[in-house]
Formats: sequence, C-alpha cells, structure tokens
Amino acid sequence: MLKKIKHLMQRFAACCREYPKDRREFGRKVARVKFWDVLIPTGKSKRYIKVLSDYMIRELSSLTESYCQGKRADVTPKIQLEKTPVWVCWWQGEENAPPIVRTCINRMRKCLPETAQLHIITWDNLNDYVKLPDYIFDKFDKGLITNIHMTDILRYALVSTYGGAWIDSTVFLSDKIKEKLPEYLSRPYFTQRFKSWEECPKEACRGKWCNFFFMGQSTNPLFPYVYNALLLWWQKHDRLIDYVIVDYILWAGYCGVPAIRESIDAVGPNNPNIWLMEKHLNEPFVQEEYEKLLSCNSFFKLSYKGKLSEQTEDGKQTVYGYLLEENEK
Repeated sequence: MLKKIKHLMQRFAACCREYPKDRREFGRKVARVKFWDVLIPTGKSKRYIKVLSDYMIRELSSLTESYCQGKRADVTPKIQLEKTPVWVCWWQGEENAPPIVRTCINRMRKCLPETAQLHIITWDNLNDYVKLPDYIFDKFDKGLITNIHMTDILRYALVSTYGGAWIDSTVFLSDKIKEKLPEYLSRPYFTQRFKSWEECPKEACRGKWCNFFFMGQSTNPLFPYVYNALLLWWQKHDRLIDYVIVDYILWAGYCGVPAIRESIDAVGPNNPNIWLMEKHLNEPFVQEEYEKLLSCNSFFKLSYKGKLSEQTEDGKQTVYGYLLEENEK
C-alpha cells in the first residue's frame, strides 16, 4: 500500500509539472485530459483520444484544406528506383543492433521477392536518401526530438519520396509474406488493420492502421500529408502532444481528406495475431506449434526490450533461441 501511495504521489508531482506547460501550449482541455491520464494510468480513454484528435484536426486545418483543394505540388510521382524499396532503420547500423533486430532483418532478406530491395537507413547514409530540414536536426541535437520520433519523420519522408514499404526493424516476416507481399506492394496503401476499435480500445489509431508496417505508392497523398504535418508540428512546437502523434495526424487526414479516407478504408482487416509471437518467445520451441503460429499471420511485431532467453530454466531451446539460430543460417 505504501508503495502504491508513493507512486501516486510521484505521478501527481509529474502531472503538476506538466499541466502548466500543456495548458500554455495546447489549451486547458488538452491539459486536463493529459493530467488525469497520467495520474490514473488505466490507458488512454476514448475521451482522451477524442480531445487530442479534435485538437489535431484544428491544428492541421490549413494543411488539410490544401490537400482537399489539390493545391499540394508534392502529390506527384517522385523518385523511381529500379526495384521496389523496403525501408528499415537502425540508426547505429545493423552490426550494432540487438540480436532480435538482426534476426528480423535477416528474415526480411530471405522473404522479400526479387522485385524488392532492402534499404537499411543509418545516421551515416540518411542524407543519401532524404534531406530533412535543419530545424529538425537542431531540435534533435537539443533532445527535443528523440530517436523514435526522428524515425517517424524518416518513415514518411522515405515513402512519400520513393514509395515502397516501411517495416520496423522488429517485425518478423513469416513464409506467408512471400505470396502476399507483391500484392501488398501493388496497392496505393496497405497496413496491418483490426476489425474494429474494440480490439485495441486504448489506441489512437482506432485499429485502422499501424505505423510499424505500411506501404504504398509515393503518389498517394496520405504519405506526404503525414510527413508535412510532422514538419509543421516541429516547426511550431518543441514538445509532443502525445507519444503516438502520427496516429492523431493520420486521423486528421482521415477525417478531412477524402483521398486519405478512401486509401485507409480500402484496407480490410488482416493479420489480427500481430502480437502473438512476442507472447511465446520465452516458451519452449515445439516445431508443430511454431508452424501453427507462423500460419496465422504474414508478419509479427516483436520487441528488443524486456528479457529474452535462448533457453528455458530446464535447458530447452525457446522460440527466441530458435529464431536466432535459424535466421543466422
């Protein structure tokens, strides 16, 4: 009980520090819902998501209108590469990535069709592909933009320029992807999607998209809309309204730009067991169960965070251990 009270008091102190900043920057309504969301961390409520969504719709109204009226010159074919690009990022380079990340990247190499080419973005080669504004790097150097939120900017900069697929470095592809990926890549837009918001009620994406696995054509206004919205945000602000700011930006585009809504609505529910493999990583490897697992999805989202073991306490190889061994071959 004392520990719970201590944690509550720590959260209360943090809320009191952040509330005046949020009120100055985003207004009283946003500040209030953020205060209670942190103080009583039951996960984002639908009211919280609505308040922040409404704020973002207002914030991006001019950008949204420009896309609706066809004034944007960036919704045109961009740079064409010989093969369809598949974009992955590990800022420090693949050789410095955690084992699970190297495993996922090796798996991509095995599963991608010959018509696609893997591009791994690092700090060393970033400028070979996209030129981000100086103020983005300035805010990154000051610690205002984190690695993760720099990656948000990168992923939409790349796909809005070249098209292709963005795949997070912790996405594990199953054999099913080999037959599915060419069709996914041919669409104007494709992403993982749930049947309804109720399957992920605490998520601002409302189950309609994800940002760790998406792809499409560079001519689709969805990609430059998100990229330009992120640039506008960081031009005006020094802090985020929410960690998953891209979901609120996409919602603003979904509500305000018919072409973006059509692209998102054209994607049917798919790959519902996206988190299932992660739940089993530390369990004993059983070939039959593993094959059953792979058959239920084309790809899975994993994580390099948390404790991962190659063997169980009684010395049996885990699913994680098998993945490392199999994908080093």
